[in-house]
Amino acid sequence: MRRPLRHFAAATAVGLAVLLATASLPALGEPTAPAGTPRHEAKWFVELTSQPTTSGGSGAAVARQQGSFRDTVRRAVPDAVIGRTYQSLFNGFSVRADAADIAQVAELPGVRAIYPVFPVSAPEARSATPSAVSPLEVTGAAAAQSALGLTGEGVKVGIIDSGIDLDHPDLGGNGVPGGTAFPSAKVAHGYDFVGDDYGSGPAVPDARPDDCAGHGTHVAGIVAADGGVTGVAPKATLGAYRVFGCSGGTDTAVILDAMERAQADGMDVVNLSLGASFQAWAQYPTAAAADRLAASGVIVVAAMGNDGANLGQSLGAPASGRDVIAVAAFESNTTPRAAWFSSWGLAADLELKPDIGAPGVGIYSTVPLGDGNPYAAMSGTSMASPHVAGAVALLMQAHPGLTATQALTRLQNTASPAQFPSSSVSTALDPIQRQGAGLLRVDKAAAAEALVTPSKISAGEGTDGPHTTTLTISNPTTSAVTWTPSLAHATTTRPDPQSGNTQNTLLYGTQRARVTFGRGSITVPPRGTAQLTVTVDAPSDGVEGTVYGGFVVLTPDVGEARRVPFAGMAGDYGNVDLLASMNRGLTTLAHATCESRWDSICLDEKPAWQPATGDVAYHPADLPAVAVHLAYPTLSMVVSVYRADALGRPVEASRQNLLSWNRMGRSEQVSLYFWDGMVASPTGPTSAPPGDYVLRVSAEAPDGDGRVQHWTSPAFTWGEQAAPI
Repeated sequence: MRRPLRHFAAATAVGLAVLLATASLPALGEPTAPAGTPRHEAKWFVELTSQPTTSGGSGAAVARQQGSFRDTVRRAVPDAVIGRTYQSLFNGFSVRADAADIAQVAELPGVRAIYPVFPVSAPEARSATPSAVSPLEVTGAAAAQSALGLTGEGVKVGIIDSGIDLDHPDLGGNGVPGGTAFPSAKVAHGYDFVGDDYGSGPAVPDARPDDCAGHGTHVAGIVAADGGVTGVAPKATLGAYRVFGCSGGTDTAVILDAMERAQADGMDVVNLSLGASFQAWAQYPTAAAADRLAASGVIVVAAMGNDGANLGQSLGAPASGRDVIAVAAFESNTTPRAAWFSSWGLAADLELKPDIGAPGVGIYSTVPLGDGNPYAAMSGTSMASPHVAGAVALLMQAHPGLTATQALTRLQNTASPAQFPSSSVSTALDPIQRQGAGLLRVDKAAAAEALVTPSKISAGEGTDGPHTTTLTISNPTTSAVTWTPSLAHATTTRPDPQSGNTQNTLLYGTQRARVTFGRGSITVPPRGTAQLTVTVDAPSDGVEGTVYGGFVVLTPDVGEARRVPFAGMAGDYGNVDLLASMNRGLTTLAHATCESRWDSICLDEKPAWQPATGDVAYHPADLPAVAVHLAYPTLSMVVSVYRADALGRPVEASRQNLLSWNRMGRSEQVSLYFWDGMVASPTGPTSAPPGDYVLRVSAEAPDGDGRVQHWTSPAFTWGEQAAPI
């Protein structure tokens, strides 16, 4: 559906970064009663135990299990409302329920896991001056089109976004608002999952994925415009999967639905210029679904996000998927340089992210006709990602049958690394966790003959010892080629202790990884392969938490070098300061107000709060809150409430878990968690009796070694609000 354009939007969508667990931390013991209360309803993903069909599950088995689950929920948890159904990329549902009901759902037969459905904000406008240098020139797309004859013809690219202006002449329209039939030859597939008023009202799906927000049209033009502007793959066919209304946000349940539809429609490439910020774990449903999509033969490209001001591990899902091509934004210059706003890796499990960079500053592309001018310049990783999606379309045309791994290999082997922009470490390259393999060069990627696999090395944490990888070098030519390995080191980073150990403030350095090669040169026979072992060890002078990286550079006796980026963390990832102080006295009890809450989590962008000091008392009009800065992703996090004894110590037998999550992303700034004064009882949630209580936050280290960091509050008083005198 389509109505007149209300506004133009072109920044990356954002979301939250928490993940519900179905059980409490084993290291902490079992809760004494079910977690949660009926105070707020929220949406949840419910994953069932059978594999989805893309992962080999039987369609009949999935249908039977889902039918049984529906029947059980109707009987056992009648207030839980089942929403969307998923079968191919995720076996399960979206469910609306309060925390008490979802805790019951988690215990039903056949349930594997529960995850929150995150709200994803509508992209806000980030207008810009058009770049002086053409992104097509910078990325080699112009050369790929002119010299190699690549246009993306025959390749289908799905755009999961705010829809596409079906009337835009550059995108197959006739230039008359509302005058173009759908599907068209250009936009041949798609669906509107939400309708115009979604964000302020319920979803009203329809078959026409027209765009009245603008973001999707801008993204689509970067991929495949063919007219007043030229996209990277101007002859590619598009699919439009609309997940945003004219204004307002969406959520990850809608996005997952669109991913399944794009797969069913036979898309070859799917672009997602959106995501849940700071959700750096690959296990979150949209990231896991993207990995399954890639395994099925669809190449998934996703924006890293626009949270670069928060530096380390600020990427989101689905970019965090292991087989997703995660894209950083670069300035549109002939000299590669990462954009300041582009989100950083590494992923939560220290997987090297981002994978590749592309222009994302001042990108001139299509916007809906209703905006007056059918073109505009915008900035964001939303603009970088479609450059790579279009490049993948060119690669698929040049190399039919290309897989996600093969596409990434070509992109990373031939990318151009960026220098660090600071004079203090001017001899070093930009941090790998910001630039990935460097700036896209699709002409070189398409023409490359010799390739090196794997195309990136994730070295993990230093306490695991040296990480050895065997690189395989191919040679499809009729002549032997000799390669010489060398190193190019990148700038290192670590949290600044003077800033309270937050990743929002980093120290930069020149510590160098210790890298050794199995031999000094390697000759690859004609039409053959040869192998080279590479051992990466953390810098000897890298303090714990230092993220290091660089490139293995393989230079042939004839032709251009190939590069393999590597990255890792010095020291023990399980020993980093999870509950960082930020020099703000965190973690602490707080007095806070919150306009918008999801379950017990404050969603406000800048919530009002202050530390609670002295003898702290709370009441129903001033709920107990704890202010936390989670400096790193955590494998598990629990917030618990206890009765306090006469000395203010927690009474262990009284413990109840208020919140319990699995694989939680780091905080952006300060996260607020509330207790609403309810506790579990044999008859259900009830008001806690007046008295003294304690809150405890427990965060499990992200490396899986089982270590847990705790913070326990001072005792506070809970009771009725005093009557005014």
